[in-house]
Amino acid sequence: VQRNGRPDVVHGRTRDLSFSGIGVTLVRDLAQGTPCLLVIKFPKVDFEVQFPALVVQGHGSRFGMQFQRLSGEQRLLIQKICKALPPA
Repeated sequence: VQRNGRPDVVHGRTRDLSFSGIGVTLVRDLAQGTPCLLVIKFPKVDFEVQFPALVVQGHGSRFGMQFQRLSGEQRLLIQKICKALPPA
């Protein structure tokens, strides 16, 4: 997230993941339309991925973000992650 023209880190947890976006719970409010760079770290493995996203909705501490400008490689990675996750 950019704040006053500088990068700002907002910590949170993933609630759900789909091919087009992600649901997160954050420790701070973000306005609808805020562009973000999501950094997702996977537990129990030394692996993280980054995806550009846009805040499309928010309610309390829960936010929905839509992935933006993904490369073919990033789309394939999201598909693999979604298929590997247990059903909700």
